[in-house]
Amino acid sequence: MDFHQRETSAFVPKGKVTDEKSFNGLSVKTYRSDDGEGSFEILRDNKRVYGQHGWCFFIGGQAGNEFEEMRMPPPGSDITGNGKPNLVVYEWTGGAHCCFVAYVFEVGSSVKKIAEIDGEHGTPEFVDLDGDSFPEVILYDWTFAYWNTSFANSPAPKVILKYKGRKYEVAPDLMRKPSLPNDLLNHLAGEIKALEWWGNHPPVELWSEMLGLIYTGNMSQAWDLVELSWPRGMYPKEMFLSPFKAQLQTSPFWKDVQKLNKGKKQQAGCSRQ
Repeated sequence: MDFHQRETSAFVPKGKVTDEKSFNGLSVKTYRSDDGEGSFEILRDNKRVYGQHGWCFFIGGQAGNEFEEMRMPPPGSDITGNGKPNLVVYEWTGGAHCCFVAYVFEVGSSVKKIAEIDGEHGTPEFVDLDGDSFPEVILYDWTFAYWNTSFANSPAPKVILKYKGRKYEVAPDLMRKPSLPNDLLNHLAGEIKALEWWGNHPPVELWSEMLGLIYTGNMSQAWDLVELSWPRGMYPKEMFLSPFKAQLQTSPFWKDVQKLNKGKKQQAGCSRQ
């Protein structure tokens, strides 16, 4: 049987109630057992309509949530813009570096899960970025975690999702930023070149800045940054770029990153945001 168990008469919550919230004729309860495992269930008129086992669950939108990222619109709010109330339940998966998954439900006349957003080493955060009263989702792409550096130094570029139609999709208009002015790009390259390149390997600051450019629609400037910052006498740049590009293409957002950069005119903006 799947560890995550849904809508079954065999479902039995594990542990004691840790939190409960009632809204719109529904109630959601989270549970935690002494062995660390947990559950949550959604009930209508005291009848279970959804149940799931896992580790440690939190109800999104609760004022008392320990984690700021979970302080979102309260349960029963429309967060997708489709006119139906929603509920978000977070699960801490027990990972070494935080690791939260956000489960998004529609909770109108029926209850159904419409999204499962894995924050990997972070926490998906619901924030209204475009002022339309419906929050987007901010998370980070951890494709480069541990890539040629420690986890603490691993860059993780920001990704923004927006609910469109029936699912959350990458929102390129909210991720795209102006190109760097040439003088700022040159200055940044100079700073990176001046850093210590241990064992002739580029410092993590180089690909951190590259990812920041790529994930804001300025991929061509990322390649320019390598050209400008690469010291004379260093091994061929392609020995770095080839594995970097190969790693980049393993990202679950790679196709969206390509679209983000496709047809972008690399004109210098007024400032870097």
